[in-house]
Amino acid sequence: MRFLIIFSICLAGCTPYEKYEPPSVYSPSGWKNPDYADNVQALGQWWYLFEDEELNALEGLALEKNYSIEEAFQNWQQARALAFVARSAQFPQASLNPNFSKKNNLILFQGPGQVNTRPFRIEQAQYSLPLDVSYEVDFWHKIYDNYKAHLYNAESRFEAYNNMILSITADVALHYYTLRGLDSELDVLEMNRKIRQDAYDISLSKYEAGLVNFTDVSRAETELASVLADFENTSRLRNLEENILGTLTTVAASEFFIPHNPLKKFPPSIPAGIPSSLLLRRPDIRQAEREMASTHMQVAVQYAAYFPSLSFEGGIGFFSPLLHNLIDWKARFWSIAGNIAQVVFDGGAIQGNVAAAKAVYLQNVARYQDTVLRSFQEVEDALGNIHYVIKQEKDLIKAVKSAQVTFTLSSDRYRQGLVTYLEVVDAERSLLENQRLVVKAHTQEYLFTISLIKSLGGGWNDECH
Repeated sequence: MRFLIIFSICLAGCTPYEKYEPPSVYSPSGWKNPDYADNVQALGQWWYLFEDEELNALEGLALEKNYSIEEAFQNWQQARALAFVARSAQFPQASLNPNFSKKNNLILFQGPGQVNTRPFRIEQAQYSLPLDVSYEVDFWHKIYDNYKAHLYNAESRFEAYNNMILSITADVALHYYTLRGLDSELDVLEMNRKIRQDAYDISLSKYEAGLVNFTDVSRAETELASVLADFENTSRLRNLEENILGTLTTVAASEFFIPHNPLKKFPPSIPAGIPSSLLLRRPDIRQAEREMASTHMQVAVQYAAYFPSLSFEGGIGFFSPLLHNLIDWKARFWSIAGNIAQVVFDGGAIQGNVAAAKAVYLQNVARYQDTVLRSFQEVEDALGNIHYVIKQEKDLIKAVKSAQVTFTLSSDRYRQGLVTYLEVVDAERSLLENQRLVVKAHTQEYLFTISLIKSLGGGWNDECH
């Protein structure tokens, strides 16, 4: 026993497997669009930057009630609980096991000088109050590494929870501003419906006066029906976005309504910061790194199986055939035993387990590096989209102004009988198309801004949690 104790003390500080070090990843020195490369501050509840009370209310509902967020939270809680379970294995395990047994046995007794035996029964009782203790000495850090693996997994679940919060809040904002953009498009279509209704009335009046043939009336009616069909289709798309927002905020689609409210302002400007800050800001990158750390610890756990394990078992307590004498110093007992176990031959099982654990770790290394690389792409995509859609919107606004002039002149010339209605139709179509493109570009500016915020990690910090 003394040898076992000395042996365990000598090996208690040994660590057979290499320590975890996260792999280095390349980080670019800057972004392609320097206009957005200012230092970025933690955004916290980033949707407040849009100064939209309705959006703030929807985000609050999603944070409070969304089922995907709740599921991610409970996954984190489960991982935390399992980490506490793994941590408990580092300490001695003690259990109190009171026991009582009673036997009634038949005994054959033969006295001195007696030929025959006499049967009689003896009743025996046993009372015990043992405290059993067991402990495995963790001199290869197998138990500690297993605890660290569970702890890192819990931390990765926490980052997955943060990532789900970011994903849901971004989805709410994306669908909300998509709906608002459709409201703006409905306004454009309604305005064009009135224009085409007036054009139809003028064509019909001219036809009844014998100034034009029925072709002009038919064309005007076709254009009016076309814009009405576009209005209904856009209303259908708006209804779908409204239903999605209801689901994200855990409200039944049949009971969820958002009033008509077209886009009016421009989205806020979001600085991107330096690329290396993404490694700390994005929860999906932090999640991938923690998963990588957890699987590295699992390799260490499997590697420790190559080495011997040392465990102790013992107990103290009381044992007596009489209950009233159970708690008596003379009825005490104690025991202690030690055990060293070493695998001599397992047909390559340990080697296979180590190789499998290493493969899982290397998978997570590749996933981590891919996540980092994709994060830089997502930021660049969002920055480029914002840069070009702003220019596109400016050009489209100029196109709308020109199309409006063309339509006004064509309408006046048609009223004067100088041109056919075909010229008016072309001007109407050009005006409507460019007006809708302006609305779409304006909506995309909002959506790309939200995508930029999401690609930057949303600015989640401890205060937000």
